[in-house]
Order: sequence, then C-alpha cells, then structure tokens
Amino acid sequence: MIDLFPFTAGIRFISGCLHVGGILLFVSKSGWSQEVDDIRDIMIERPPDSIVPVILWIALITAILVFSFFTLRKFLRRKVVVTGPPPEAIAINRLREISSQVDEMAPNKASLETSEAVKDFLTAQYEDPIRYETAEEYLTRISVAVEGKGAKLPPTLTEEVRSFMSISQELKFAQLREAKSRIPSLIQQAEAIIGMAIRERGGKKRR
Repeated sequence: MIDLFPFTAGIRFISGCLHVGGILLFVSKSGWSQEVDDIRDIMIERPPDSIVPVILWIALITAILVFSFFTLRKFLRRKVVVTGPPPEAIAINRLREISSQVDEMAPNKASLETSEAVKDFLTAQYEDPIRYETAEEYLTRISVAVEGKGAKLPPTLTEEVRSFMSISQELKFAQLREAKSRIPSLIQQAEAIIGMAIRERGGKKRR
C-alpha cells in the first residue's frame, strides 16, 4: 500500500501558510488604507507602502515551494511494498498443477509450462532476463558468461538450469510416448532448481 500521509500533511501545511499569509496581507493593506482625518483640512501625504508584506509573501511562497519539492521527492522515493506469495510458492503451485494434469496434457505443452514456471521464478529471484529469452538464447548467453557478467545465477545453479533447459528443449521434439514418460522427471528437476535457489538464498543471509 502507498502511504499518502506526506501529501495530506503537505496540503495542511500549505493551506495554513496561505491562511496566515492572507491575514498578514489583509492587516497590512487595511492599516494603510485608512484615511487620515484632519480637522484642519490640510492635505497630508500618505506614507509609502511598507515592503514587509512583500517580503513575507516571498518568504511564504519560497517555503511552500521548498516544502512541496522535498515532500514530493520523498514520496517518489518511497518503496512500494508489494504483498503476495513469494516467487517460490507461485512456481511450486504451478508445477503441482502441471503434475496433476500431466496425463491429459500434451507433452510439449507440459514441457513448455514447466519451463515457463522455472523461468518466471528465476527472473523474480535473481532478476535474470531468462524469462524473455528462448531456450537457445539462454543457453548461448550462459555459455560465454561468468557470474556478474551476463549471468546472475550462482555457478552451481547455472549448470542445473543449463541441463534443465536442454532437456526441456529436447522434449519439445521427442516422440510422443517418450516425451510423456519423461515429463514427471522434468518437473522434479524444476522443483530441485527451486529448492537449490532457496537454499542458496538462505546461505547468503547467514553470512
């Protein structure tokens, strides 16, 4: 949820400043607008307008602008907290759904959806662009990449994902009977990748 308190507080502050400024301007103008009665009917020059109200208004407007600027900058820099299940929970639920429908699902579709579940998880977990690549593009990229330069996955996980993606790609073109019998193994491999990522993340937190 986004906290709108800075904006509401800012509006109250600006409203209060404008109210005070209006009072000051009214008092200053009304004080000099009073006619000077003189029983001697002698023309008396009106004293020059004071620059104090102008200075006050400039200071007030400056304060409002500065306050608005910093309030807006603070609001824009606030991190939006996105609530929802963690990436691994989403991926595991998707894999379980695929596993429950594997008998009715075409092997190439089951392989594709299993691959997509893993790719979505790795993108969310490591901000790796694998979600937007084909299997061939990913395998080409990591074949020349090292950790930190083109690859954001840990080396041990990279090798496991390389094997998984290769098998997934192979099942798309395998014979129907052979592919169907290998889908459960592919799902298990996907679950193993997710488990490895969770353990790797836990190991980093303990360091």
